[in-house]
Amino acid sequence: MNFRQMADRIGFSEEEFMELVELFLESSLAELDHINAAAKEMDFSRMAMCAHSIRGAAINLGFEEIHALAKAIEGNARANELNGTIEAAEKIKDNLEQIVGTMVLSGRH
Repeated sequence: MNFRQMADRIGFSEEEFMELVELFLESSLAELDHINAAAKEMDFSRMAMCAHSIRGAAINLGFEEIHALAKAIEGNARANELNGTIEAAEKIKDNLEQIVGTMVLSGRH
């Protein structure tokens, strides 16, 4: 994961991009907690809104796999379907942890 290239792609300095990534990590982890709670409560509307939030931020920053997973959760929620939602949320969390790991290894976190 090359943060400099990702930043260049969207027209930000690497420092600005890293600040956005940190905000993305914080908000996405919170949204995942909401998705899991909404899944337990069968609150599909809330689940869709949270997934949509992750999805939009992920694609804007260039995190395509997270975008695809959040899109799947959102689609399931809009269809009032839970199948695969928890698994997709776990995969998003794994991706977020990989981003943190990359930041730590590069001395940015």
